[in-house]
Amino acid sequence: FTYAYNLRPHLYPVLEKNGFDLKTRLQDELEIEGNVIDILIHEKQNPSLLLQLRKVTRSDMNLVYNWSNDPFVRSQSFNQKPILYESHCSWFENKLKNSSSLLLLNEFKEEPSGLVRFEVEEDKTIIGIVVNKDHRGMGLASIMLKKSCRFYFKNFKQPVWAFIKDENHERCLQAGSVPVPDPVDEEGIFITELEACG
Repeated sequence: FTYAYNLRPHLYPVLEKNGFDLKTRLQDELEIEGNVIDILIHEKQNPSLLLQLRKVTRSDMNLVYNWSNDPFVRSQSFNQKPILYESHCSWFENKLKNSSSLLLLNEFKEEPSGLVRFEVEEDKTIIGIVVNKDHRGMGLASIMLKKSCRFYFKNFKQPVWAFIKDENHERCLQAGSVPVPDPVDEEGIFITELEACG
């Protein structure tokens, strides 16, 4: 938390923009050079504690479709073509039935925040992530990856690989990935391996 005298009006919007909530305003609490001022107490909760995950259900089909067809998501995908709804429904139903697919819906403060998807193969697992546009820029992607990987490694042993575009490579490294042996760099595509994350 922060404990600040009401002398820096430009500080508080910055705090609140970065997830700090004003918890208490102590009015006329302090006198400085003859002026009585308030004290503002801001608090920020650990976002990891506010993020929960669960397996997707059939009722999530339209939500995942809308996330996947978001223009920004399509621009970041290797296949940038819009997804047809009928194709999505068929794909989603197959994933629900497939024991080699694990789709985890992440919820931040009980609001759907994104999807982490694992496709399990014989010697490795491919991971993908989609973040709800309302939750971008909050630093949630790395937390989603870490918590989802923790869940994954309780059920599977194959190493997790992420195929990453060049422009996103640095962010993925910050999220806790490590280069795989003999990483592939083809047309700006990197492969990294995500660790079990404790």
